[in-house]
Amino acid sequence: MKSNIFTKTFIFCLLMLAMSCKDFLSVDNYTGDLLTYDSIFSNKERLEAYLWGAAAGLPHEAANWGNGMASGLSFPGIACSDEGFIQWISSGWQSGQLIQGSIDADNIAGTNMNFWPNMYKIIRKVNIIIANIGKCTQLTTVERNEIMGYAYFLRAYAYMHILNVHGPVILIGDEIYETNMPPEYYETERATYDESIEYICTEMERAARFLPLSVPVAQFGRPTRGAAYGIVARLRLQHASPLFNGGGGASGVAGNAARAYYGNWKRASDDAHFVNQSYDEKRWAIAAYAAKRVIDMKIYNLHTVEADDNTPALPASMSNKADFPDGPGGIDPYRSYSDMFTGEGVATNNPEFVWGRMDGVVASYTQHSFPKEFGGYGGMALTQKVVDAFFLADGSDPVAPGSTDCPYDETGFFLGRKEFSGYRLGGGSYGIYNMYVNREMRFYASVGFSQCYWPMLSTNESGKYNQYFGYATDDNVGKYKSAGNVEDYTTTGYVSKKFVHADDAWSGANATRLPKPFGIIRYAEILLSYAEALNNLTQTWTVTGSDSIDYSFSRDENEIAAAFNLVRYRAGLPGLTAAQLADREELFKAIERERMIEFLHENRRYYDIRRWGVYLERDSEPIEGMNIEGKRSDGSYYQRTRVDNLRARSRVTDRKMVWLPISNSEIKRVPTISQNPGW
Repeated sequence: MKSNIFTKTFIFCLLMLAMSCKDFLSVDNYTGDLLTYDSIFSNKERLEAYLWGAAAGLPHEAANWGNGMASGLSFPGIACSDEGFIQWISSGWQSGQLIQGSIDADNIAGTNMNFWPNMYKIIRKVNIIIANIGKCTQLTTVERNEIMGYAYFLRAYAYMHILNVHGPVILIGDEIYETNMPPEYYETERATYDESIEYICTEMERAARFLPLSVPVAQFGRPTRGAAYGIVARLRLQHASPLFNGGGGASGVAGNAARAYYGNWKRASDDAHFVNQSYDEKRWAIAAYAAKRVIDMKIYNLHTVEADDNTPALPASMSNKADFPDGPGGIDPYRSYSDMFTGEGVATNNPEFVWGRMDGVVASYTQHSFPKEFGGYGGMALTQKVVDAFFLADGSDPVAPGSTDCPYDETGFFLGRKEFSGYRLGGGSYGIYNMYVNREMRFYASVGFSQCYWPMLSTNESGKYNQYFGYATDDNVGKYKSAGNVEDYTTTGYVSKKFVHADDAWSGANATRLPKPFGIIRYAEILLSYAEALNNLTQTWTVTGSDSIDYSFSRDENEIAAAFNLVRYRAGLPGLTAAQLADREELFKAIERERMIEFLHENRRYYDIRRWGVYLERDSEPIEGMNIEGKRSDGSYYQRTRVDNLRARSRVTDRKMVWLPISNSEIKRVPTISQNPGW
C-alpha cells in the first residue's frame, strides 16, 4: 500500500465531473471557488446551509425498494434479497435490473446505485468545512463544536454507504484535492475492509463527543450522540460477522465464508487481504460493547401502546402473561409495532428511534402495494418465505394442526370476522384462507394477503374504500383485471402492508396518505445485535470502552434473553426457550428469523444475509407464493407455487453481488484501484 492512503486519489476529478451547477464548486472556475469558500464561512447561516446542503446529497435511508427516480440514490435492498420480488426493470428500477444481471461495472455509472462518486462529493465538502471552519469568526465554541460533530458524522456516514454498497473505501483523510494535477497525483489503492471499518468507527466516536443527546422537535432527523453510537454498533456487528471475520461465528453454515468469497483478493502493494481471513472472536465482544453502550444510555426503549378493550387477549396456552417488559401483557402488540411505521404514532418523541426521520419516500412507495385498480402499481410482492417466517399468535411455528387455542391449517377458510386493535380480519364475501388466521400481530401489521381488508378511509368515493383485495384470477384485483397490466401485479399473492395506514388511499376523491417516519436505527436492532454478539462468545473478553472503563463480556444466557425477549414480548409472543439459549446455532436461527420478521422491508435483510456469509444459500432458494394463475372459487389459487415467469427464472444470484462494482470508467483512470471480485 502507498505510504499515505489519505493522499493520492483520483476521486476529485470524478467528483468535479459529477457536480451540478447548483454546487458551490466548479472545475471550470477554481479561482472563483476560492472566493466562494470565503463566502461560505462569512457567517454562521451560510456555513450551516453548506453543511446541510452537503447532507442533502445522502440517499434516503427509506429508498430501499430499488427505485431512485423520486429520491436520487437508491439501495439495492428489498428487490435484491429474499424478502421481496419485483418485475420492474424499467428506467429507475435499477434494483430490478441488478437482480436480472443487467448492471455491471461498465454501466453502473448511469444508475441510481452508483454511490461511490456521490459519497466522495459529500466527503470533499465536509473536508472543506473542517479545513476552513476557523474562518467563521461568528461561531461560539459550542456552535463550532456542534458543527464539527455533524461534519465528522456526515463524513463517516458517507464512507459507511460506500463500504456497504461498494466495499473497501479509499480513505482521503482531511485532504482537499487540487485540480489539473498530473495523473500520478491521483494514484492510490483501496483500504482493506478492516481499515475502512476502523476509520469510520473512529470518526463516529469523534463525532459523538460533540453531538447532542437529543434535538428539538423541529430538528427531528438530525443525528444525535445515540445515532453515532448506533452506527458504530451496526458496523462493529458487521465487522465481527463471518464474511468479514475469517468465517468464524455462528451462521448456520461451514465457517469458510470469508475464504470462499474473498480468499484470493489481495492488495497489490503489500499482499494484504482486502477482507480478513483470520477469525478474531474479540470482535464480537467489541460489538457487544457497542450495542450495550446504547442500551446503557437509558434514553431509548421499545415503542409500546397500552392495551385497551380492543386489544386481543393473549393465547390461553401462553405461560408468561406478565406485563411488559417482563412479559407480553399490558400492551397492544399490534399497535405497538404498526404505529411506528404507518404514521399513526408521533415519531418525534418515539423512544425507539435511536435515529429516524420523516421521509416522503416511505409514503410514495406504498403506492406499489396498492393494486392498479385503486391507483397503485401492485407489484411489491412479499415471498412465501416471509409469510412462513411469522409465528402463530402463541409463538409456535405455523405447522398443522397447531395448538388448541391457536390452530393452523392450510385448507379451508375462516368465514367470520374479527376486529382487534383497529384491524379487521375477515368479514368479506369469500372468507380468509386459514393459513392467515391465528398469526402473530406483526404478520397483520406487515402482510397484505388475498381477501385482506384495506380501509382507505381518506376517500369518500363509493367503491374506493372499505375493500377486500383478492389476487386470484376471479377476484377483483387479480393479474388479468387491468388492460395492459404487464408488470403491475403481485407475482406471489402478497404485498407489503407495513407502512400503510387505514386512512391511506391512492384513488378516489380526496385520497391522501399520512406522512411517514423511517426508523434508520431502531432500539430493537440494538437489542438483537447485543444478543447476537453475546451468542458468538466462547470465553470472557475485556473491552476498554470510550469512557476508559474496562467491560467484560461472555455468552451470558440471561443477558441474551433479557435483550432478545423484549422484542418478542413487544410482539405479543413468548421469549426464547431454554433449549434455544443453550445451543449457539439454534439461537442463531432464532436471531436470523427474528431479524427477518422485525425488520421486514427496513433494508436490514439485504445486509444480514451477506455479512453472515449465507447470501448464496438464502437468495438462491426459489421464490414461492400462492398460485396467482388459479381461481379463488375452486381453491386452485390457494396452493404454494413456485413463481414461474421470466423475471423470476432469470433472477441472478452470484457471490460477486455482495457488493456492487466500481465503475470501470473510474478504474481505467487509475488502474491501481482494485475492482471488486467477479466484476
